[in-house]
Amino acid sequence: MQNDPIGANGEAMPTITRRALLASGAAAAATVAIPTTAAAFDENSAQKVKRIGFELSDALADHNGGEWYAVVEPASTDRPPLLLGNRSARNHHQSNPDTALFAMEEDWKKAMARYRVAAKIHDEAERRYFAAKPAPAQDEPIPAELQGRINDMRIGDWKIRDHPLNVALSDHRARNEARRQARKAHLRRIENETGVRAAERRMNALLEKADRIARRITRTRALTSDGMLVKLRVSKTGAVEADDLLAAIARDLRATANRRA
Repeated sequence: MQNDPIGANGEAMPTITRRALLASGAAAAATVAIPTTAAAFDENSAQKVKRIGFELSDALADHNGGEWYAVVEPASTDRPPLLLGNRSARNHHQSNPDTALFAMEEDWKKAMARYRVAAKIHDEAERRYFAAKPAPAQDEPIPAELQGRINDMRIGDWKIRDHPLNVALSDHRARNEARRQARKAHLRRIENETGVRAAERRMNALLEKADRIARRITRTRALTSDGMLVKLRVSKTGAVEADDLLAAIARDLRATANRRA
């Protein structure tokens, strides 16, 4: 089912990194906030759902000549609460031989929407992390007096572990290592407090889920040009290598030509 949001066609895409590309929001489902104002009269949840549903249906009939339909999700889920799509496009897709590809594209859009939310959460956690991150630990140099005495040591003295100068040098190195370990422990505490690592893992997991769907779409045979366009749309995030995409579409075109021959 096609759930393309209003006005989400063909925005210019950044070209620096894949993250910037994804952040552009092209081909993403639009999220629309649902008013939560209480009804003017007493009603239970079932009555409220029906009332708002009929009101939404009436509003859609008045909007843009009744060309749009809506899909509503519960606010308790992590899916976009309201998706708007073109009815003519939906009807076309439902009768299209590549219906399975359209369904996978919808799954991909939902996965990408969840990824973008997770990416924003990660960006905020990362901002807090770097704001609290301490400066790198700087090793203290060996004091000049100690360094001079070490330079005057005989070769044989280096083999004596409990030689006073060897002990002093070992203590100096231990203090530097203690500072490095203390900084590492501090960084781990900041990571836990800001949740930056957990947010990063969730963001990457959601992106990988979207990428798996994109790769599955690429491997699925497209029977129409509309199905091939699905492959082009999901490839914009960089989940599929350009050579793999071209090879898949070339196979689709050859198969289409053979069917028509």
